[in-house]
Amino acid sequence: MKPPATAEINLGEKWMSVAAEAPRKFGWYHGWTIVAIATLAQVASNGMPVNAFTLFVVDWSSNLNTPVSTLQLAIALLGLGSAILAPFAGGLADKVPARTLLVTGLGLVALFHVAIGAIFATWQFLALYGVVLPLGMALSTSVITNTLVSRWFVRRRGLALAVTSFGLSGAGVVLPPIIAALLPLLQWRMLWMGAGTLIGLVMLPLAFWLVRDRPTEEDGLHYVSAPGDQPVSGAAAHVEVHWREVFRRRTFWIVVATYLPLLGLWGGVNQNLGPIASSRGLDQSAVGLLLSLFSGAQLGSTLLMGLLSDRFGNRRPLAMLAVIAATGGIITALGQGMIGLASGIVLVGMGGGLWPLIASAIANEFGAAASGRAFGLTMAFLPIMAFAPFAIAKTHEMSGSYVPGLIGIAIVTLVGGGICLLMKE
Repeated sequence: MKPPATAEINLGEKWMSVAAEAPRKFGWYHGWTIVAIATLAQVASNGMPVNAFTLFVVDWSSNLNTPVSTLQLAIALLGLGSAILAPFAGGLADKVPARTLLVTGLGLVALFHVAIGAIFATWQFLALYGVVLPLGMALSTSVITNTLVSRWFVRRRGLALAVTSFGLSGAGVVLPPIIAALLPLLQWRMLWMGAGTLIGLVMLPLAFWLVRDRPTEEDGLHYVSAPGDQPVSGAAAHVEVHWREVFRRRTFWIVVATYLPLLGLWGGVNQNLGPIASSRGLDQSAVGLLLSLFSGAQLGSTLLMGLLSDRFGNRRPLAMLAVIAATGGIITALGQGMIGLASGIVLVGMGGGLWPLIASAIANEFGAAASGRAFGLTMAFLPIMAFAPFAIAKTHEMSGSYVPGLIGIAIVTLVGGGICLLMKE
């Protein structure tokens, strides 16, 4: 009788030989609990500070006697701080237990929420967004959670990472309407302090008691065994990958060249959506509907890309997503009326579903044991795309039209999609 193919699965400090087609253990797989915790952690970290930021700006401006433009600097500081910390968080993700990192990060996020509810000066507000929140998010969001989930899944990794990414997109769909309804009834200070208390009393205990770094034989090894008869090997088998090795890999630079323009187009349209709609004669109610379509498209695309990643790998879905988003950017630039603009907005919104593909491509190239460092270095390039919304707005101010800026970044996104086809899987 022919013995089954075997694969080396990293379970902590040692490698365990398991059948490439490990038998599936019936019952609940703890990896899906890890996915749920990772998703909730991202909701807690991004929900109010980022997704619902705009709902509080007017009250903050009035209470702190500060222009709205000054308050908007908080998001820029958050992005800069997160990019600086991402590589270090990635290094920690490969060495420090995930439970320690998540509990520390969520503790800082809870502290941030409570502190925002107690601020009385603009410098306090900017300091919290520029220092405390980047530290908390670096230890509780995608760099840490994607690394953790990748250790629990080889089979169905794309779907698991897609569900984890719901914490980024889902918070933008669910939380703003709830907060908008509560804000007239409760003071903003009470909302922030209540949210911080909820994170501390619910999320911290869940992370402490339920998070484990890797599956054991008792959990079953079906999800961490290779599909088919092929053993887990090649780049994915490396345990230790140094930063210089990450920069030497062609796949790393292909991923960066693909995701930066795609994310720049997505962010540029998102942050300029109101002015773009106004320039087409649409009112605020239309803008609200477009925002909902944009977030909904991202949510659906995130799940779809996860499924496609498991089925076809990451190269073709990522290249396809770049083409879809670029087409949406061109339609957004040239479309007239609600239907024309909505068609483009939906296609660009789908571009926000890139995260499970990026995380899966990095995990496949560097292995789950080293994906934290590699993913953190990938995120260090985020400040480059932060200039896209400004560039689109500035082009409009200079030319009187959004067409040049949108089409320009759409073309760059198409180029990125073409570069993606060079990725080897």
